[in-house]
Amino acid sequence: MLTVHRAECADTLVEVLAATMSAPLPDPMTTEVVAVAAHGVERWLAQQLAGTLGAGPEGDGIAANVDFPSPAQLLRRVIDPFAADRGVDAESWQAENLLWPVLAALDECIDDAALAMLARHIDATGDDTWRGRKLATASTIARLFADYGWQRPQMIAGWARGEDTSGALIDGELRALELSQTWQPRLWREVRKQIGGPHIAEILDDVAAAVRAEPGRIDLPLRLSIFGPTRIPQMLRELLDAVAANREVGLYLAHPSPALWATIASDPAPPGLRLRALRTPRPVANPLLASLSRDVQELQESLGATIGFSKAQLIEAFEDFEAGRMGTLPPGAR
Repeated sequence: MLTVHRAECADTLVEVLAATMSAPLPDPMTTEVVAVAAHGVERWLAQQLAGTLGAGPEGDGIAANVDFPSPAQLLRRVIDPFAADRGVDAESWQAENLLWPVLAALDECIDDAALAMLARHIDATGDDTWRGRKLATASTIARLFADYGWQRPQMIAGWARGEDTSGALIDGELRALELSQTWQPRLWREVRKQIGGPHIAEILDDVAAAVRAEPGRIDLPLRLSIFGPTRIPQMLRELLDAVAANREVGLYLAHPSPALWATIASDPAPPGLRLRALRTPRPVANPLLASLSRDVQELQESLGATIGFSKAQLIEAFEDFEAGRMGTLPPGAR
């Protein structure tokens, strides 16, 4: 089950995470997994956990046998056991490995009328400029295609089927690409041809079903956590539901308002990918909350029915305030 722990302060989330981890896994030698977005968060989180886990009165605990993968590394742990069985070489679609297939695809189809805009950008008719811009352009395209697979798997699956759309829904129909982007599906299919195999997005539904049916093949413990995300890539979101079917997945989310969470939960967004520019803003009375909560609103909307249970963790001072025990503020805090 996917459980969302919410708090206004990251320190409160650490306390909840430490309390969860203090209950050992069935195998005490199993490594705990806590996914974090950056190395700085990893270091801070390990230091905070060390002050609680196994700590005595002096707070002299230790945080050991804890792995802190990035969301991308966590995703690969879920996908890798099933990708090869289905003819997918996931490594070939990583940004650092896509450069040479993109270069080969440019050589193969740069004269195609569908790529006329790209050809003008790199000036393919001029020998010197073509050589100078080709590598830089291919590097940018490689990163773009890698991000698409991570952030928009439905769009990539559509491109593989010959559907040149953005993958986003408008009134129940797929939205067409902007004119400046119409060259991308043609070039992507040529890159796929150069790689010689499908993208994981093309078999994402099969992988999700396999994750549910064969949870033992995944190198993850029965409990895992994702700490402090502001966004979760779409491919990982779609697989989280499958992972949570057989494991306890905890999402530790910094969220500014329990009332805002309840408002969105009572009126969930329709399923499917939607472009941010076309999203209808939620009515929020507080102007600061309205401007600063956009990311967490979109994250909650995207998780939708995946959330099995959600709990707001109130900080002690807020509980005291609600109970009327706040008293006077200390000097210098006004």
